[in-house]
Amino acid sequence: MFSIFRWTLGGDEIFVRSALVDIIFDYFVPVGILSFFKVRFQVTSIQKILIVVFLVASLISVFLIINPQYAIATRVIFDSTSIYTDDRFIARRQFGISQYLLFTYSILMAFMAGKFICINKMRFFIMGLLCVVAFAFNARTGFVILLIYILVYVYINKLNIFKFKYFLLIPLILAIGIPYMAEKFPETYEWITDAFVDVFRSGDSKEGTLETLNSYVFFPEDLQTWFIGEGFSRLHNMSKNSDVGYVNQIFYGGIIYFILLFCLYFKIIKRYYRLSTDKIAFVGLLAAILISNYKGFAFSSNELTRFILISMFALEFLKYEKTEYKKIYMK
Repeated sequence: MFSIFRWTLGGDEIFVRSALVDIIFDYFVPVGILSFFKVRFQVTSIQKILIVVFLVASLISVFLIINPQYAIATRVIFDSTSIYTDDRFIARRQFGISQYLLFTYSILMAFMAGKFICINKMRFFIMGLLCVVAFAFNARTGFVILLIYILVYVYINKLNIFKFKYFLLIPLILAIGIPYMAEKFPETYEWITDAFVDVFRSGDSKEGTLETLNSYVFFPEDLQTWFIGEGFSRLHNMSKNSDVGYVNQIFYGGIIYFILLFCLYFKIIKRYYRLSTDKIAFVGLLAAILISNYKGFAFSSNELTRFILISMFALEFLKYEKTEYKKIYMK
């Protein structure tokens, strides 16, 4: 509704079309999928199916990392808009089949990596490591999400991190994995380590990705734009360009638009928490979407938001089935 309002005042109609697409793919499609499973299978099976989906996705990424010649073909077939002419860029990133490999795909894989690893069972630990490999070769931001998830898990459960028996394998994995990556994937190794080095550089000496991201952070200079925006994003703007979600949301619809978006997704994640009582997932998903919005348009239809919504709808279906069961059999 706000996009239509902003459009009538004078603004880019692409946001109206985008809002309609978000409604269709983030709401109607998940409900349709779950309704299909409710008829053909059981809603409870959606959890197992999601695990299989993440396993398959991570295995595809690992396969393409090992066989980069096939990765080029998948980019052409599945994501032609993300073809880069920089050979070094192609050599170190974009391994997988997804809509936003360098964005929310990697954020979501990092979230699931934390979830799998914290289950503290060998098969899930291995799945978690596969997810780590999948996001590490696509977006370094995933390491932040993984760290947040593990720290929140340890804090909420008041656990000693060394009680995770499989965590003791991490030093061994790093001792083997880091030299192997440096030898076999030097471009990716340099790209990942540069980000960690850049974090600990002093303010004036920062360079690379952090400096580039910070150069994209700017905000309106007048109050009117701050409140209701100017109706246009700054993505691919000729005068001053930015792909930071916060910047584009403020310039499009002002702080009002951003607050509406944030409240919508906060309510969805809160509803997911109330249905699942999973505090770690609540904090992890909230952190994931807020951090993602610094990299791009997180408050839109993407892998992360679709995962949140399909999970929430699945829990809603389960709650409905339990309520109906009680009405019929426990009168």
